[in-house]
Amino acid sequence: MKKQLKYVSKNLKTIDLLIKKGASLESLNKRQYKTLLVVSEVYRQQQWMWDNA
Repeated sequence: MKKQLKYVSKNLKTIDLLIKKGASLESLNKRQYKTLLVVSEVYRQQQWMWDNA
C-alpha cells in the first residue's frame, strides 16, 4: 500500500508542477477531470488512513 501511495503522490505532484509551469486542465474532458478529482480525494483519504493506522 505504501508503494502505491508513493506512486500516486508522485503523479499528482507531477500534475501540479505542470500546472505551475503553465499547463491547463481545460484540455481534459469532463470524465478525465472528474477522475482526476476522485483520484486526488481517494489518495488524500488513503494517505490519512495510512498515517493514522
